[in-house]
Amino acid sequence: MTSVSCTATNPKVLVWARESLNVDVSRAASKALVSEADLAAFERGSKAPTLSQLRKLAELYRQPIATFFLTNTPKSVERPMDFRLQRGPLSRETLLSIRRARAIQTFSTELGQSFAPIYWKQDPDAAKNAIEARKWLDFSEEDQLGLKDSRLTFIWLQSKLASLGIDVLVHKYPSSDAKAYCFAENPPLVVISSNDPHLGSRLFSLLHELCHLANGSSGLCSPEERLWNYAQERQCDKFATHLLMPERLVRRLAGDSMGAELADRVDELSAMIKCSKTALLIRFEELGLTSPAETAAKIRELRDRSPQKGRGSSSRKSNLLRDSGLRFSSQVFDAYSRDVISVLDASRMLNLNQGAFEEIGTQLGRL
Repeated sequence: MTSVSCTATNPKVLVWARESLNVDVSRAASKALVSEADLAAFERGSKAPTLSQLRKLAELYRQPIATFFLTNTPKSVERPMDFRLQRGPLSRETLLSIRRARAIQTFSTELGQSFAPIYWKQDPDAAKNAIEARKWLDFSEEDQLGLKDSRLTFIWLQSKLASLGIDVLVHKYPSSDAKAYCFAENPPLVVISSNDPHLGSRLFSLLHELCHLANGSSGLCSPEERLWNYAQERQCDKFATHLLMPERLVRRLAGDSMGAELADRVDELSAMIKCSKTALLIRFEELGLTSPAETAAKIRELRDRSPQKGRGSSSRKSNLLRDSGLRFSSQVFDAYSRDVISVLDASRMLNLNQGAFEEIGTQLGRL
């Protein structure tokens, strides 16, 4: 069969599609089954790709083939401010996550169902600010202790924030890029890396990003204890620390234990509080319950252990709720049930094929 050359392909769009996801020439050429020289020729316009080659590139860049025939280069997706200490280039997976998050914001606005949350009254003191945020969340210390584990605590917070107008998405991208990021513009949302294996760390990241939202600032973050670069990052880390590990709760659970004895209880107490062991050890030191040497020794010991990995079902329904969030998914099913949008529109908004949309809608009792 003769290959069809696509002479109407716009070379500038081919370059834009590749560079917008930080894909290097060698990876793109390998995907299209061509040499690097041929790919460069496609992008210069001195040689036309075949339809088969365009299909492979469209799959890599996650773009409709029609995009490559546009007259003008599409507008690039706006990224959040980069608060990371190590500002290396973002991976394709992270950039795809950001593109998806921006699409959800756009679709939600089109549906006319987004609203600006009314946050708690901000206090410059991190401890007092965390107390006000707990009241806003209606999240008492007893509620925290009563939840079975970090996974269920995360799900509880995810559901609570959805009811307050904030979607929490869980996307698969390298936690080495960032543990989390957020967009404060309406509708606000937080995206957590599912590749961060520490469940307590995901909770800390969520609360860190909540502080960013309350401050009205979008950001790409990699919260790490004691590694602060910006004043705003220090503020958000302190906020997350005081909310997740309030002094009164930590002292109450520590009881009479101090020093190395308390450090040895970190497994037990971190499971009760639902925080990372490292974060709790540092909190002990901040409160004068352990010495710097005792903290450092225990942290070194923990580095040799395997982290508690997140577990979750991989059903279509759970994958949808991770990818699109509780609030936005409900908006789309709602709009479809009211005949505001078609099944094709709804499937496109939720990034599903029509069969999956109908299956999940039935499971959720929405169809």
